[in-house]
Amino acid sequence: MGEKTEMASWNGLPVELKGLILGHLASGAVTERRSKIWKAKGKRHDMGSYAVVCRQWQGFIEKVNFSNLEISTSKDLASFDEIFQGPSRRSYLRRVSLRVELPRYANKLAKIPETDVEQNDNEIAFTQGIWNFFDILSKWTTSGAGIELELSAASPSDKNKYFGEMGLDQDGNSRFFDHDLDFCFITAGCDQVGRHGLPEVSVVSSCQVLRRNHRNFSSRALLTIFSSLPQLHEVRFEPWHQVDMEAQLEVDSDHARTLPFWPSHIKRISLFEHFDAFADGGEGEWEDADSGDESEAEENADAVAAPGPTMDDEEDGGVPRTSCPSLGHNLGYLSLQAEEMAVSNVSDVSDFFEGFISRRSAPPVWKHLRRLVVTSNMMIDGVDAELINNVLRMVANVAKHMPALQVMEIYKTDQFGGAVFRYSVETLSTKASWESTWDFRVDKDVKAAWTEVAKKNTPHSLEFLPEIRLGDYQGPYVFFDQNLVTKDLVLHPSSLEDMLSKKLDKCKACHGFCAHPKNSEQVWGSLGVDG
Repeated sequence: MGEKTEMASWNGLPVELKGLILGHLASGAVTERRSKIWKAKGKRHDMGSYAVVCRQWQGFIEKVNFSNLEISTSKDLASFDEIFQGPSRRSYLRRVSLRVELPRYANKLAKIPETDVEQNDNEIAFTQGIWNFFDILSKWTTSGAGIELELSAASPSDKNKYFGEMGLDQDGNSRFFDHDLDFCFITAGCDQVGRHGLPEVSVVSSCQVLRRNHRNFSSRALLTIFSSLPQLHEVRFEPWHQVDMEAQLEVDSDHARTLPFWPSHIKRISLFEHFDAFADGGEGEWEDADSGDESEAEENADAVAAPGPTMDDEEDGGVPRTSCPSLGHNLGYLSLQAEEMAVSNVSDVSDFFEGFISRRSAPPVWKHLRRLVVTSNMMIDGVDAELINNVLRMVANVAKHMPALQVMEIYKTDQFGGAVFRYSVETLSTKASWESTWDFRVDKDVKAAWTEVAKKNTPHSLEFLPEIRLGDYQGPYVFFDQNLVTKDLVLHPSSLEDMLSKKLDKCKACHGFCAHPKNSEQVWGSLGVDG
């Protein structure tokens, strides 16, 4: 008889194979934990049970288990502080999502705006939650890469279905949008420490407020948070378009006033305004190119065709989203300190650069800016081609002063289509291109202007690729995913994933991908006809 083959024991396995096995266990458990559909409780894989098998397993599993955490200010802060007393576990933490838990309210109040008392209670919870968390992290010392911090606020009573159109009362007010959360250190009983009121935290390198946050953070609160993070390198801010343009203008004006005070050590900035909460929200995003009368279009043509286009006059552009030029101007000045920056829907590219173009002296030099993405309200189907070419020409004149530029994308989407102009510097070539869902040709003088950009800032001659008319338009979310090479800068991956998970159907009323599409029955009903 042949010799009996003995099965290898765990201790006899090579270190590399052990790592693969443990990695498979850990990744499977993490994927299961984050999936929207969990298994029955008895069948779930508990990461904690893997960690207690032996000391060798503990270190490996904990490194995965503690790398990305979601915690609540109401119930998790004490255990978080206890678990991360040791420096080894602190080194595992790469990302933490802090949810500030606001007070509960009765279900019958879901569509009733908050009272002053409720707003004050929310601000106390907001202040105490963030202050206490910062106090814990302020005792940590920096080691290696910094931590990504995501902030959000919500009440356990909040219902997602009431966020947006369904949550408006008869006067158009919303519990989610009618108040901007701010700090109230004295009322909340929190000592104002440091220079800005919050304990300073040196281990956070990225601060994010993403699509899944459904409460407004005031511009002052954001400034306080950013200023209390001395090692902050990246800011991602994805606010929602407000209930109406009056409310939006107020929010925009507040942000415009605080932008000049953002810390100079922030080098990666991504701002994306989400537009799909309300049927008439974000008109600049969803607006038909033919909206407005002919006189407005003529005024707009004169404004942009002139050297150094401006949109200071709110009526000139016919696009409500550009109603706060100072916000665009201050974002433009903020780009001078950035290495990477994306501004989507918050401001138009003309406002973004207008502060530099209107100066008598030459624009400054963007010494460190490598990637830039900005939206242009002109780049929609139906706008005169000359107006679009004026925008591209204006941007080229500014881009000459960006010696480190590697990628720039100017883009726009609406319910009917999308377009993107791209300038990219690669190892062996420099290219420019235009892609849109309608026919468009870049003027020769515009191509010449971009040729000068490449000649001045790169060792290559510019290759201007033939204009491309894209195929069937599947809505703005798919356009972001498939047509922006800078999508990682424009949107956080979790936000884009959420957007792509939402099925967009063409509206039977406008025949486009609008925020709240109507079906055939709704269209006939609005006309007073039985389906």
